[in-house]
Formats: sequence, C-alpha cells, structure tokens
Amino acid sequence: MGRSYAELIRRLNYDPEFFRPCPIDSEAQWPTQRVATTHDIHHVVAGFGTMPAGESGVLAITAAQIGFPAYVLLTIAGQLASFRFQLQRYEEIAQALAHGMAIGHQAHCLAAARWEEGWERPISDSADGEAYGLAV
Repeated sequence: MGRSYAELIRRLNYDPEFFRPCPIDSEAQWPTQRVATTHDIHHVVAGFGTMPAGESGVLAITAAQIGFPAYVLLTIAGQLASFRFQLQRYEEIAQALAHGMAIGHQAHCLAAARWEEGWERPISDSADGEAYGLAV
C-alpha cells in the first residue's frame, strides 16, 4: 500500500510532507485534520484517479461517511460545475459520485483507518473488502 501511495505522490509531484502533523487544540479538530491528511490515501485504496471524476468520488466517500459540511458542499459544487461547464463529463462524474457514495455507506470510515500502520502491505491486503468494506 505504501508503494502505491508513494507512486501517486511522486507521479503528481506532491510534497510527501505537505500534511505534517499540526497541533490539535480540541477533539473537534481531529476529524478535519485526519481527512486532510488521508485524502490522497483514499484515492489509492478506493481506486479513484485524481482527475475531476476521481476527486468527486473520493469527496463523496467522505461526505457519506462523516457528513462534514464542506465535503458535502464540494461534492455538490463539483457535480453542478461539471453539468454547467463540462456537460460531456457529467455522466462520468455522476457515476463516480454514486460509486463513492456506495463505498462511503458500505466501507468502514476511511479517515479513521490507521493506514500508516500498514504501509508494507499490498493494496489487495490492506484494502481487503472484508477489512475496510471497499469491495463495492
């Protein structure tokens, strides 16, 4: 799993230390920090790419699982923008949203999973459908 995540980070030329742990002053801040820290991992374990449809799918997972208002709003805004400005992508994004919502409802909370404790395991093991409910 760590190798797949590292390949994504390198391919996109992301800084692997971008989401360094920051002080959390309250328990209420933990979910926001955790979602931000694990977002790109969700792309890898859920099988979504990083183009608009994949981004919409991952946001839909988060919206379904934690109902964080910003993610619900981003998911809806992404769908509306695709309809208005990129009509040819609407079907692809709508399917990704539906698939992401299905994963979100079926899977264990991806933000709460301790991904960093399983870097050495292959995706087929760490994302195994039984353990995280990703076999949608």
